[in-house]
Amino acid sequence: MVGVIDKLIKDLTSKLGITSVVITHEMPSIFRIADEVIMLYGGKIVFQGSPGALRSSTSPLVRQFINGDPEGPLNAPRQLAELSQRLFGSGRTPAGGAS
Repeated sequence: MVGVIDKLIKDLTSKLGITSVVITHEMPSIFRIADEVIMLYGGKIVFQGSPGALRSSTSPLVRQFINGDPEGPLNAPRQLAELSQRLFGSGRTPAGGAS
């Protein structure tokens, strides 16, 4: 189904002469439909360039994201804990239980 949506985006962009902004975590989609890629991390742009430049990037952040590695500079469990701490305070989780 993702491929069908990607094709629809490409077809509409081409036929209507419009710009499409697509937000996705689907790496195959990025390489199929993007002319320009921007990767955000921590609210900041950490990569901007073509899909080819993304694929060949040596940035540890980009490499981890592309490869889907659980370990590396993108540490989701730590970030979720920090965000929970900022939002809900010490010892609380979003559900209100003990952390």
